[in-house]
Amino acid sequence: MTAPAEVTETAVVGLLAGALAALEERGWVVGDYTDDDTGRVDVLGALRLAAGVHPRELPADPATLAALLDAEDALAVAIGADPTVVDAGETVAAWQDTASIGAVRGLLRAVLAVLGASR
Repeated sequence: MTAPAEVTETAVVGLLAGALAALEERGWVVGDYTDDDTGRVDVLGALRLAAGVHPRELPADPATLAALLDAEDALAVAIGADPTVVDAGETVAAWQDTASIGAVRGLLRAVLAVLGASR
């Protein structure tokens, strides 16, 4: 996605780091953004929490939404998908539903390392 000028790589890194923290704090779930009974989240729900909204909601702020979508795109690229061809969020969700929590954490850490190295 082409992000507005006010969206920075720092915002994307912040969302990815926040998502990793949310997974650590709440626990992981597959098949849905969140388990309302336990509070566990999937990787997309964790990103949305990091963006300051409920795991099933999208942020209303355009810059935050752009950063969220850019974070989803970065994750999709890291698993070998082209976000200009596929829906990054759906692709990442489908991938994580067949992955392990270790793989999900590893994906987030790998993307954070790449983005951190490009600064």
